Amino acid sequence: MIVVAVAAFMAMVAVPGLLNSVRQSRLGAAARKLATDTQEARWRAVRTGWQYRIVGYGSSASSNKNKYRLIGRSSTAVAWLSDTAAVTSTATQFASAWIDLSKQYPKVNLNQGITANGGRFFVSFDARGAAFERQAVAPLVVTGQNNKTRSMNIASIGSVVLQ
Repeated sequence: MIVVAVAAFMAMVAVPGLLNSVRQSRLGAAARKLATDTQEARWRAVRTGWQYRIVGYGSSASSNKNKYRLIGRSSTAVAWLSDTAAVTSTATQFASAWIDLSKQYPKVNLNQGITANGGRFFVSFDARGAAFERQAVAPLVVTGQNNKTRSMNIASIGSVVLQ
């Protein structure tokens, strides 16, 4: 009986710490996913000579909340695809599938405070890897439970820093 009581007490003490560790891990993984995909947009731009953009919506947006995707175009003579464009890869344009951050990482939100332009954010990269055409990305913020956050800053030279 004493052994069971001690085990129950230890479980009561350990479970909150374990849950907090899981929450922190989920938040970190979501932030790393966003940073890696942003770096992929930059890498694709440098590798192909195209312009690539990561575009998404914060948690305050309605239909696309907590989602983002990569889109690309071969030159400035080609228009950017609309956010609602289907997944495509042609000789002049590219659009990936939407990545739903809150589906992959439950209880994690993207750019919670953004309300302008329907919560939309984007940053584009040119063939040199430099960032241009920015909207609401200073910084991109991933928020987890208990309002813990991780921030991602994108420098003009295109480097991505996760904090």
